[in-house]
Amino acid sequence: MRILITKAVSTTSKLRLMQLVSPSLPVGSFAYSQGLEYAVDCGWILNEKDVGEWISGILSSSFCTTDLTLLRKLYEAWQQQELNQVIAWNDTVFACRETKEFTLQEQQTGYALKKLLEQIEPGCLPDNCSVKEWSYLALYARAAQYWQIDLEGALLGFSFAWVENQITSAIKLVPLGQVAGQRLLGGLQTTIAQAVQASFNILDDQIGVSLSGLSIASALHETQYSRLFRS
Repeated sequence: MRILITKAVSTTSKLRLMQLVSPSLPVGSFAYSQGLEYAVDCGWILNEKDVGEWISGILSSSFCTTDLTLLRKLYEAWQQQELNQVIAWNDTVFACRETKEFTLQEQQTGYALKKLLEQIEPGCLPDNCSVKEWSYLALYARAAQYWQIDLEGALLGFSFAWVENQITSAIKLVPLGQVAGQRLLGGLQTTIAQAVQASFNILDDQIGVSLSGLSIASALHETQYSRLFRS
């Protein structure tokens, strides 16, 4: 019976991970290109190869050492019920968002995920907490930990969802065909796995790698004449 129960918990957790990273999760992630739209508009990205290099470069550097590492730290803090650490890492997330657009995205998706969790999973979030503004990263970590999704699975799912969103944006912007999109998604899976594994070796004082080109793209996108995405 113990084996059956364990298997049931594992299966439920896997399904919860699929729910958490699904494009249908109503948090508005689809509305953000994270600087990609400006990169296409100004000619930095012209084709499928460029898209792959752009995504791979971000994934292997700033996404790995910032987003994935912070997600790991937040997951562990929630797991250990160290709310002060959760709050500190939540603040660090916002400190690592270099532009107004990146900050607004974190705020808006975090707010949307908070409202969603309050409605579908009462008791998931702590009562009487002094946090005025939750980051999306902190609440994703909480949902993953609360639903007993293993840490590596949570990191892989988060990374896959980010890559998929970038590719979906590129399909509309470059533009690319659906087959090219799937080719990119398949080709980047090894890079995703490598980034997740590398994130376990990042020390606290190594968190916060910034890519100047990405930051410039995000900042200039704020005043781009015509655009499809919010960032």
